[in-house]
Amino acid sequence: MLGACTDPPIAAQPNPLCASIGCSDECETLRVEPCDIADEPCRLSVLTSVQCTRGLELVAPPHVAVVEPHADAGAATQRADSGVAANAPDGGSIDNPLTTPSRADAHYSKAMQLLGLLEPGLQATAATAREFEGSSGSFGPAGVQVVTQSDETQWRNMARLAHEYVHAIQEERLDTKQWRARLADEGVRHQAFRAHIEGEADLYERLSLAFMQRKSLAAADIDEQLRKRRDSSLRAIARSESPGASAWVRVPYRAGAAQHWTMFMQRGRRGTDQLADDPPHDLAAWMRRDPVSTTLRVRCSTDVVPPASGAERTSATEEGASLLLALLFQVFPSQTEDERSELWDRAGAWRGDCFEVFATPNSDGTEATSVRWTFAVEDQSAAVELRDVLLARQWLSRESDVTTKDAAIVVTLGE
Repeated sequence: MLGACTDPPIAAQPNPLCASIGCSDECETLRVEPCDIADEPCRLSVLTSVQCTRGLELVAPPHVAVVEPHADAGAATQRADSGVAANAPDGGSIDNPLTTPSRADAHYSKAMQLLGLLEPGLQATAATAREFEGSSGSFGPAGVQVVTQSDETQWRNMARLAHEYVHAIQEERLDTKQWRARLADEGVRHQAFRAHIEGEADLYERLSLAFMQRKSLAAADIDEQLRKRRDSSLRAIARSESPGASAWVRVPYRAGAAQHWTMFMQRGRRGTDQLADDPPHDLAAWMRRDPVSTTLRVRCSTDVVPPASGAERTSATEEGASLLLALLFQVFPSQTEDERSELWDRAGAWRGDCFEVFATPNSDGTEATSVRWTFAVEDQSAAVELRDVLLARQWLSRESDVTTKDAAIVVTLGE
């Protein structure tokens, strides 16, 4: 597994992290120095460290392209290797936001705007693409791409590369490309899948960096790192003009890393392997650090009951807990970290939803958009409490209908 270009050990001091994760003799004495990931020996050192930390080898290491952004227009200059296409951070792709949206997509985006969850005049796919624009790395069919930042340390760029190597290991072990394709149209399960693969990559990125820096598990302070990253993501969602897209992109990373960390602390690598073998099927379970999937009280149905005469349902999607979190940030003040953490916990109480979008013909030949979003929480009293808050806060500029049915809240809104 080894073979990286590393400095000869001054003394055969075991890596402090190995006391917690278990390492081979070769891994225990491996020494890695900060280096430029544009250089192949450096990349091999990072790959070896990831394999030591994860306990799995890459059978076919991917091609790696290292690029640096131009300061003038955000373009990138390639520094090493070639042939890597830029992808979304989880290896997926984002629809071209410049294309004309379909009728269903246009009404869906309008529905999100009616709820204050998408910037006016922006399509949902464009908002999601914008959230991915600052991505520092990607893994896709052509290999790995890492965008370096001149104002950051070599250690940080090495950690970014480690994250993408973990994705490459996942591809060989789990066939993540097949799963992405299979779950593309299943919003709730797709988010849960992203929580799994991004959370595992996030955790082992941090563990690999601790390994390379020869830190003990306690010195690495993973708990504090995860806490800070989660709050940074929540602050970004709170200030976003498209909180629905921002939450969709960011929450799986933070929820997945926390759950993988919990399982790792309980059972080591076997804990993260267990999540791969039997992962929760919804994002809310990941947010609660619950290894058991949520029992859903609300699902979309083929039976359609239009909110008004003449309305046609153009789409019905199960959005998951991230959209509930985005809504909560619209409604509740969240100036402190504790307040943001409380909203995270509230969103983790999600128990299923259906986001229905309708089109109604106007006399001038255009169509009006309306939305009915039904989402369930943990029990009826919690639903009534949240309904009352939604009505009292008047977070929408237009009149809406907010009702409860058992443990579910129904928000109906139209142009």
